[in-house]
Amino acid sequence: MSLKPKTSKRLLALGGIVLLLAAGAGGAVLYRNYRQKAQIDAFRTEGMAFVEQGEYFRGLGSLSKYLKRNETDLDALLAYAKARENIEEPDGAHIKQALDIYQKVQSLRPTPENAKHLLELYQVAGYLPEARDLAATMRPQDLAQCTDEHFDVLRAEANARMGIKPDDERISQLLDRMLALRPTDFPTQVVYVEHL
Repeated sequence: MSLKPKTSKRLLALGGIVLLLAAGAGGAVLYRNYRQKAQIDAFRTEGMAFVEQGEYFRGLGSLSKYLKRNETDLDALLAYAKARENIEEPDGAHIKQALDIYQKVQSLRPTPENAKHLLELYQVAGYLPEARDLAATMRPQDLAQCTDEHFDVLRAEANARMGIKPDDERISQLLDRMLALRPTDFPTQVVYVEHL
């Protein structure tokens, strides 16, 4: 069946119009996606700059908008955790929220710096079992192999163990090693005498 020439022209024009509308709609969607990505990237840049400058409240707002769409950006997560940690709340909720983020980052990208900071926050928040366990992973298993660089980790582990179970036999071993590393450390001497 053949179409009249006038009908063919109309169908061709209609097809062209539909094609132009589809291309226009596709272009609008691509442009909108590009603008959204640029805006979200601007939130990251702005938030990171605010945190770097110590303007934690402003950084927290920008980074939270960014992290809603990019929750696996570890550097942004670290900056957000730092900002969250530094905006104090009366009930200490800011420490617990920062801890959750630092734990997530440490599980995805373990570094000694993150582990040390996480250990400090565990102690501040009173998460003693977590502090004990993390400290034990941050030092050699054999206490005799611990060096002066492990001193703070040993102290954190000893403090956590004393808080959990004051008669833990491992506490004496930790304190002995600490005194072997720094015999003139007065706080360790005091704790050692009290522990006896």
